Amino acid sequence: MNKKNGFTLIELLAVIVILAVLGLIAIPTIIDSINESKRDLYVEQVNQILDAAEGWAAANDSKLPDASSTSTPIRLEIETLKKSGNLKNEKIKNPIDGSKEMNGYVAIKYDSEYKQYVNVYCDANETYAKIYYEDSTEYNSVKTTCSKATKVVS
Repeated sequence: MNKKNGFTLIELLAVIVILAVLGLIAIPTIIDSINESKRDLYVEQVNQILDAAEGWAAANDSKLPDASSTSTPIRLEIETLKKSGNLKNEKIKNPIDGSKEMNGYVAIKYDSEYKQYVNVYCDANETYAKIYYEDSTEYNSVKTTCSKATKVVS
């Protein structure tokens, strides 16, 4: 009687092919899930920054732009929000690239149509900014506001 100890080459190749197919199915799904989580965290961090800017604006209403349609938006740096105590998190890392801190700023303008102040987050990297402002019309409006926000407040 001839006893075999082990697997044949065909059996090993079949297992390798099955594992490769499973990997081809699973890896893109896992990568998409990770990227979606990073985008969601980015959006949450921008919301946190905008909430901090609202708190800052409530405490510093004398520094807000004039309530006119021609007033220049102000530029509120993240560092200012940290120093004022409105932004509690000392280091807000950008989850998309993982290595850098969020390097944008908040532009605050008066919207004469709605008769209220509007805060928009401006990111130096347009790719990141488009994540938060998914609608291209809204993004273009934000981009215009950001480019006009030259007056830095502290």
